[in-house]
Amino acid sequence: MRNFYNKESAMASDFWDRGIDKVRNGVAASAGWIWMTSKGDSVAEPLGTGRLMQRPFLKVREKNIALHPMAKILEESWTKQELNRSHETTRL
Repeated sequence: MRNFYNKESAMASDFWDRGIDKVRNGVAASAGWIWMTSKGDSVAEPLGTGRLMQRPFLKVREKNIALHPMAKILEESWTKQELNRSHETTRL
C-alpha cells in the first residue's frame, strides 16, 4: 500500500468511496464470475478452498486468460448473507 498511498491520502474522508468506485468499475468490466466459498469458518476451510481455486487459475493461465480474485467482498457478513440469499450455490 505504501507504494500507492501515504498516510494523508489513506486517511482522507473519500478514500473508502474511491476504493469502492474502483471495485465497482472493475466488476462492471468483468466477463463473468466464479464464486467459491468454504463450508466453515475454521482456519483449514479457507485454505482448502484456496487450493481448489488455484486449479482454474492455472488452467486458464495456459490459455492466456486472466482471473482476478476478489475475496474481500465475502469477508463482509452482510455481503456474504446477501449473496447466499440471492444465488443458488453448488457445494463441491
